[in-house]
Amino acid sequence: MPDTSTILSLPLIQPAQAQKHVTHNEALRLLDLMVQLSVQARDVTVPPVGAVPGDRYIVPVGASGAWNGQAGKIALFETGVWQFFTPLAGWQAYVVAEAAMAVFDGAAWLALSDGPLSVGQLGVSTLPDATNRLAVSSPASLFDHAGAGHLMKLNKATTADSASLAFQTGYSSRAMLGTEGSDDFELKVSEDGVSFLSAVTVAAATGHVTLPQGVLASGFSLRDGADPSKRAVFSVASVSAGTTRSYTLPNANTELAGLTGPQTFNGQKTFSGTFTVSAATANIGTSTANSSYSVGGGATASGNTSTINLGTGGASGSITEVNIGSTEAGALGSVVINSPSVTFAASVTSVAAPNAAVTTDQLGLGGASPDATNRLSVNAPATLLNHDGAGHQLKLNKAAAAQTASLTFQTGFSGRAEMGTTGSDDFAIKVSPDGSTFYTAMTVARATGQATLPQVLNLGGQAADPASPVDGMVWLNTSSGQVKIRSAGVSEVIGGGLTDGAKGDVFVSGGGTVWTLAAPAKYGVQVALNQQAFIN
Repeated sequence: MPDTSTILSLPLIQPAQAQKHVTHNEALRLLDLMVQLSVQARDVTVPPVGAVPGDRYIVPVGASGAWNGQAGKIALFETGVWQFFTPLAGWQAYVVAEAAMAVFDGAAWLALSDGPLSVGQLGVSTLPDATNRLAVSSPASLFDHAGAGHLMKLNKATTADSASLAFQTGYSSRAMLGTEGSDDFELKVSEDGVSFLSAVTVAAATGHVTLPQGVLASGFSLRDGADPSKRAVFSVASVSAGTTRSYTLPNANTELAGLTGPQTFNGQKTFSGTFTVSAATANIGTSTANSSYSVGGGATASGNTSTINLGTGGASGSITEVNIGSTEAGALGSVVINSPSVTFAASVTSVAAPNAAVTTDQLGLGGASPDATNRLSVNAPATLLNHDGAGHQLKLNKAAAAQTASLTFQTGFSGRAEMGTTGSDDFAIKVSPDGSTFYTAMTVARATGQATLPQVLNLGGQAADPASPVDGMVWLNTSSGQVKIRSAGVSEVIGGGLTDGAKGDVFVSGGGTVWTLAAPAKYGVQVALNQQAFIN
């Protein structure tokens, strides 16, 4: 009969053995040690002073004193001395200091926190399957940092595959976010989980943003980052129902005209419709250098009539005075009229042009004084450039791309805003607090038509959510301080309070979950759950 048991090496009572209680008690003592095994720690290298009977420790490598040379064994303090027991592979012990289970693999004691855990499927409060190999059912999921930050990686095998986040209702996707079918970043939404609309795309090659479905004018406005009282709202209220209007930027640097206020136009301008100047005084061509001015200079085709009207608005009893040539006393200039035929209507009773020589290099209207730079200068409450037919086009032309064709808005003749093609053929809108330092608020690339907003984009705030929001709306609720978006009939909050994202990261908050998305990773998928790492 063997002296000990096969598995745990417990001492066995032998036939006709004397003092059987000794053997029996020793077996019980060993069982007392091993059953429901719990140790104080597994990283203490020096036998603790003040240990009490029953204290157990896993002896680590490098232990000293009474533990020297006992690495991997279980040290039991009893009857004033340390006793050591050799574990078998598969023994488990609860480590009090770590609040975790450790398993002896035949060589060392290991806990889940010691190294990677590889499993085929993992479910947390739910069942995983062959597709959803990691499945979690909980009110929220926390992916915490281990150091300065946390990076979640979604990796795919090839560009044509998908690496994305799906937001579902009843296991039916309503929004998709990621790189699907290409390496371009995309946000898609769906009403039914079958048909998806692409809302936002970001080209991987250029970083250009495209909004294929457009932005609702009712929820979009621009504010100045330094002065929020400066606000620009884009409205489509004047567009007829069921009508789409297209606005094409010219293939040159130019300006947006604001015809309801004073405005200076630089560079060559061509007006294809009726041009009316209603000011009491107007000057055209005041240059003293060599110059050329044309009125009706177009080549009229044979059989057509070109009519040029000068001073035709006089009512009965009024005097219309038309000066051609110099009105300066003693002027010695001459007037040359190249025309094969000049005909005066019968109603013209007098034409007086003493010492007239018409030379106009500068033109001032409404008492304005033009100069060598502002050769056309207008003093008036408003300037009207009206259409002749279906519309009217105002053109600001420049000689080369590196020059400027723009509209400048001034206060006291000091620039405060400028829009046009300044220094390149890309369209830009700039503002200035002092006429010296300018901040670029918006640029539009001529090559792609893509808009860039270098400064902060501020949404117009409102005290409460819209009464009947529709999908696609974005707004700021000033009462709650939240920026919201309407998607799939649900108002979601944008932003997660994250402040440590890297450049290019996207942050989306919804349902208490914060996700950080970065570029496709190189090292697989890493998911951190409550500081326990699972790497597949």
